[in-house]
Amino acid sequence: MAPDYDPSSSNINSTQDLSLSLAIEQLLDEARELLGSNSSSGRLLYAFVRRNLYRFHLNGDFCEAAILNEALIRAVTATRRGIVIQELSAWLRRAAYNIIREKSRDRKRLVSLDSEPERVEQVVCQAEEIEDDLSFIQAAFGLLEPRDQRILMLKIVQGLSWQEIHNILSIEGQPDCSIPALRKQKERALIRLRKKFHSLKPEL
Repeated sequence: MAPDYDPSSSNINSTQDLSLSLAIEQLLDEARELLGSNSSSGRLLYAFVRRNLYRFHLNGDFCEAAILNEALIRAVTATRRGIVIQELSAWLRRAAYNIIREKSRDRKRLVSLDSEPERVEQVVCQAEEIEDDLSFIQAAFGLLEPRDQRILMLKIVQGLSWQEIHNILSIEGQPDCSIPALRKQKERALIRLRKKFHSLKPEL
């Protein structure tokens, strides 16, 4: 027996499609404004990408715009999946950093595999170990207090200066935001992260 047709389901799907289209359009509008030539946040974002391309020795292979375009594509994909991006600048910064690291790892693997075929198994094992460690680090990070997570995210993941972090936390009304205090809090947060990481990772 065929199921009864429910016209309301079509309306719901149409509404969801419209909401998604509007969300993507809003995201792209925000991206155009952020990455425009008159945006100070955009200039900082380009500088962050440029700095990390040099850091990972990829500046001869990729430009800032290419990395940020790929990061924006990931942002659109995330939006299509229903993920709400609250701070586009911070999201693109994290995505760009991850993209640069991925490209660096890919290049190292290719060079290694091309020059030393006998090391294929070793490279694969190392990649698996790194992936395992990352999963435990993410789990350990999730166990930290929100304050520790925020400081590590701003300093290590987003690569902000202490002055920028001080300004952000002060605006948020966070207590004890002096730069010396933030430095100490970051070190203590890293210690707690290491302890939680080792407590989660099984002994071999």
